[in-house]
Amino acid sequence: MAKDSFDPARKSASTDIQIAICGSAGDGTIATGDILKRAAAAMGYNVIAFDLYPPEIRGFGKCISRIRISSVQTYSLKQDSDALVSLNDQHAIAHVGEVRDFGAVIYEDSAVAHLPEGAHISGHIRAAQIPYGFNMRQISEQATNSARSRNIVALGYVAGLFGMPGEIFHKIIAGKFGKKAQASPTTTSRLSTPGSAPGRRPSSWTMSSSALRRRAPAARMR
Repeated sequence: MAKDSFDPARKSASTDIQIAICGSAGDGTIATGDILKRAAAAMGYNVIAFDLYPPEIRGFGKCISRIRISSVQTYSLKQDSDALVSLNDQHAIAHVGEVRDFGAVIYEDSAVAHLPEGAHISGHIRAAQIPYGFNMRQISEQATNSARSRNIVALGYVAGLFGMPGEIFHKIIAGKFGKKAQASPTTTSRLSTPGSAPGRRPSSWTMSSSALRRRAPAARMR
């Protein structure tokens, strides 16, 4: 584990990370944020979270969960996030500009249908931001025979990216979802094991106290 990653035994006095998760109602956006903030709190970090729900009573409006994780007491969210997780590009594209330079943008890189120009989030990531595209849908379908657990796959990727221990997530997921498919021990491990996404190596990057720094050369999205 990198020296400046999430290590409950030796937290950095300057750890201060904000993660935004954006999706549509039904994507599990708020549930994902809830699991993340519970995991961070269980590791001994101070957590501030703010969830934005869609104004529609029915339908598939935008949901955003923002979580600030810090080793010292803070009293508000930061203006810019260190990472953005897109569960729905249509809603998340508008928030790419809220990710700081050298921050991470995590997204589904395999579209299931033809998209019009500009509809994929990868086309909106700035040169100063770091893209992390991987096949969330495929991993979810392999583990549960459904794409509905993409949010848990994304959560596992975030955990791997920031060096958070998977055991905490497995326990929280099992408690939250009860008898649902996501909660079985085998499925939970396959969905949320940190860094489990094929073809990528989140561990080659690390979040420092103030910046997500490159530790090894990595190509832009192919």
